[in-house]
Amino acid sequence: MFRVVLSVCVAALLVACHRSNVPVYVPADSPYTTADPTGLSPDSETINLRPDVHRAFILEKREYILGEPLVVEMRTWPRGESAVFQHTGGSSRMFGRNNNFVFLLQNESGEWVAGPQAGSDRGGLISGIEATTDEPIRIFQSIQRWCAIERPGRYTLYCFYTEPIVEDGALYTASVETEPGSGSATPFLPAEIREWIAETKTVKFQGLWDSLSPRELEKEFVGWDARWRSLEGVESAHDFARFDIIIRDGSPAEEEAMVVAWLRRMEEEQALGFVDRQRNRAEATLESVYFSRQECWLPTLETWCVGGRMEFRNAMYVGLLLNPQVGATRIALNGSDKVLAYWEHWPQPGLLERLAVIRDDESDPRLSALAATWHQRVSQQGMQGKSEGF
Repeated sequence: MFRVVLSVCVAALLVACHRSNVPVYVPADSPYTTADPTGLSPDSETINLRPDVHRAFILEKREYILGEPLVVEMRTWPRGESAVFQHTGGSSRMFGRNNNFVFLLQNESGEWVAGPQAGSDRGGLISGIEATTDEPIRIFQSIQRWCAIERPGRYTLYCFYTEPIVEDGALYTASVETEPGSGSATPFLPAEIREWIAETKTVKFQGLWDSLSPRELEKEFVGWDARWRSLEGVESAHDFARFDIIIRDGSPAEEEAMVVAWLRRMEEEQALGFVDRQRNRAEATLESVYFSRQECWLPTLETWCVGGRMEFRNAMYVGLLLNPQVGATRIALNGSDKVLAYWEHWPQPGLLERLAVIRDDESDPRLSALAATWHQRVSQQGMQGKSEGF
């Protein structure tokens, strides 16, 4: 049985307002803020709209090697002495990404980094966690699951979170207003995010869907699906933070050392055990590896997938299917036939070309035949290249 949320705020009056669908009011000029409790991000504060909790997005460091897992923690604890209850989940169907979060990445030229395919926006199991000052809720997310990082450079990372609420058995998004009648946190967001929202809405609602043929739509709107799916999460976010980061090329020796260090850390954290995957840093690291676009992780992925050391998870294998490298597609084909069904329903940009390369490679007849079968199937369904990119 799902627990009904009664602790949206400390004061009984605010609880009553919430249950009568009157949004909690946060003055537009004075949002709540939370500093990073670890001190790792001293120049970044998280804006909070829920009045009874501290929430902080935490980034361990600001400089990464290209291909290195980029994992963000969101930590929640009460503002007062009383424990607070937070629901999690309810937005992770199909590919397992927690769509209560949205992460956007912008390069120094103002361009938005492409986003991997989003899957379904809503639905999935929901649970709840109680947080105290001594035992905060810690949830870890992989940025590579939202942002297809392919080039080094200076970036700004934008983090958003919308808390799901269960009331009388129904799942909905908590409403926190910045001014009476607004129902939006937009006034707290920086100008570049408000511009992102306006541009996304312009493309989404300008009515071209009705005037273009399917072929024209595919050409005109390639890549907008993931961005549109993120729009609601950005506009309705209860918590927001931004970080400036550097992603640089690493030497072969640096890449090798980075892979070894992260694998060792994953093993150490997995050995500790965990309650669920969202609350385990090793799981977010694993997702970053599967959704990495860099070659440095392919030998590890081949060992996991083809060697049978990793349990099959469609949410992870999708990362291989989205990877533009032929080697990643080869690993996915070799790893598990179960993943093939997902190609049928969720188009992957460049998939036909990668399958054709594997089909024409006669060094592995079994893999060549498998690639030929799925190349034909995907071609017939006309599902090529509609679902990636911002």
